[in-house]
Amino acid sequence: MKLRDFGHFDGPVLLVGGVFGNIDAFSAFTGMVAGRPVIGTGDLAAIGPAGEEAVTAFADAAWPTVAGASDLAALEDLRDPRSSAWGGPDAPALSDAAIRALSALPTLATFVQVDRRYAVLGGGVPGQGAFLWPTSSEALFREQIGAIEEAVGPVDGIVAGGTGLAFHRNIDAHQWINPGAIGLPSHDGRPETRYAVLTAGDVMIERLTYDAVGAAERARRAGATEPFAAIYETGIWPDEQVLPDALRRKT
Repeated sequence: MKLRDFGHFDGPVLLVGGVFGNIDAFSAFTGMVAGRPVIGTGDLAAIGPAGEEAVTAFADAAWPTVAGASDLAALEDLRDPRSSAWGGPDAPALSDAAIRALSALPTLATFVQVDRRYAVLGGGVPGQGAFLWPTSSEALFREQIGAIEEAVGPVDGIVAGGTGLAFHRNIDAHQWINPGAIGLPSHDGRPETRYAVLTAGDVMIERLTYDAVGAAERARRAGATEPFAAIYETGIWPDEQVLPDALRRKT
């Protein structure tokens, strides 16, 4: 487990997860940051049509981020990290420079905002592999919080990505914040993606509007299958197998 301290922040912090190779959404996000600090939960390259560009752009922005599950998977097999069960583009693997950038990312980090301490991770506790969803049981949240505090000490909250769905839950005295994904819509029929703003313990989940049609066309040019490319325009995931039953659309 690779640990890192992201530092101390007095003002609002933007929390961002799941770029997922969507450079169009990432460019829109960078355009509205306006100098505010950004902390990421990883998943930079996988699924989308511009994985190499997304890794490079995030590194150039010098925003602290942990490695997401898809980043770690890409490093394990060094195959094209953009391919997926949804039918991602058949594109060349990441460059050596992008692989080095992903390799440098921590798997778990901490930061302090005002007087509250947070842990940051890509999804579930590294080595345990469990992603937590809005509908996950409180027992599972407590189990994960315990494992995190065993690794980094007491925290007031956890910032974790992985699922692509933004949510905020209070578990006893802890906050659990998932900022969602800026590179993938929330399976709610809207093309906008999500990020979060953390201000002294207050969490706001925001929508990001960007050129979703352009992202879909980029995916098609990269060789994506049509159900995959259409995600950006429709806001609907073509495969719900990754979702808990309670979060699947009823048709």
